[in-house]
Amino acid sequence: MESTQISKINFENETKSFNLGFLDFIIDPFEQDDKIQEILINCKTNYYDESLAYLMRVKAFLCQLGEFYISSSCQQCQSEQGFYSVTYNTTKCSIFDKNKFEAITSNKILLKIGYWRPHYTSDDVELCYKNQYLCQGGWGVNNELCFRGHLGGLCEECDRFNVRGDGQFFKNQQSVECEQCQDTTKRLIAFFLISIWAILSTLLTIGSIEKSNILFAQLKLRQKFAHILFKLNQDHESILFKLFLNYLWIFSLIFTFNIKLTISLGIFKQSNDTSYFMTNFFECFLSEIQEIELIYTRIIVMLVLMVCQILVIFIGFKIVSIIKNTKFKSLIISITILQMYVQNYASLLNQ
Repeated sequence: MESTQISKINFENETKSFNLGFLDFIIDPFEQDDKIQEILINCKTNYYDESLAYLMRVKAFLCQLGEFYISSSCQQCQSEQGFYSVTYNTTKCSIFDKNKFEAITSNKILLKIGYWRPHYTSDDVELCYKNQYLCQGGWGVNNELCFRGHLGGLCEECDRFNVRGDGQFFKNQQSVECEQCQDTTKRLIAFFLISIWAILSTLLTIGSIEKSNILFAQLKLRQKFAHILFKLNQDHESILFKLFLNYLWIFSLIFTFNIKLTISLGIFKQSNDTSYFMTNFFECFLSEIQEIELIYTRIIVMLVLMVCQILVIFIGFKIVSIIKNTKFKSLIISITILQMYVQNYASLLNQ
């Protein structure tokens, strides 16, 4: 036995009890391995003939949230002086940051709007640099700090699986914001418009390639210097149009960086990645399939949509050939498949 501390407490007649609240037990939490801390309480009053004895063995916790270790014990951080602690077993208190915090207690932080932190025992506070209004601030952490329909790191992900109980949300690729799945009318209109554009752009490419093939065949048979004449007379309509859209798509990606500009060219990204944006229409339905991961169901749906586009184009050309009483050119199918691959391979990787 290293030390003994004896305290005497008088019986309170008014409450008919002993008040042990003012007793302090100083125990070093780092020096308990080979020691046994015991508290012996002997109670004797004039109301009872017998005396009661209580023997308790105690062990101190390491420093908790809001405390720091100093002078062989844990002391509380003084929030009134701008000090707090949100980590266990620390040796010093953290200092109030007026740029990120609205207020503090000894073990809690009230964040300002636009800031986010992952959990209660983290002192790392990050700025939501993409969309500051999505991080609402407050006493909470992680998803509790996010605007409705958002969750994850810096509140940048959508609540696809109704984790927060506000419903299912999907990401609007044009405004890069989360919208509720129940708003199907607007999404259905966008789906049909993108579908029509996907078929028209493919038909434009097929028509241009077909013209080039016919021109090359004519010049090859009838003209000298056919190769030079072919380049001079080749139809560049689809090539130039595709280059134009590709350049605009590159600019739209640049605007997604951390640059505050009022211009947005997201619509040109949709014109290039048609299958990717068409797949977003089914995202809310796909998230309900528990047996398969969402990323795989998205890829399957994208491939199905590409096959559907090929079938629509095939049936369309077949009907035209029957009406005009001309031979159907099987080369159209190979051109369509190649066009679908070139147009959507980046979208498959983007999943």
